[in-house]
Amino acid sequence: MTRNARDLEDLRSTMDAIDNDATRLAAVEQEKQGLDPDHPRMRELSQYAVELARRLERATLEEREIVDDASDAHPPGRPH
Repeated sequence: MTRNARDLEDLRSTMDAIDNDATRLAAVEQEKQGLDPDHPRMRELSQYAVELARRLERATLEEREIVDDASDAHPPGRPH
């Protein structure tokens, strides 16, 4: 597998993970909106939202790293 193909595969995988976690986070936030602050599930949902947000941060930083590495390997105007 070429570096370009590996970068593309890594990027797609990371983007899928970001999309999945963002979708889950949105669902958790929507569920929280329907609960009172003292509802028994609120603390659990809030903690899960924090975990998802941290994973999103790590994944988006990883995504940027993949893109930066790919850009460094293939500067504009240079054949891939």
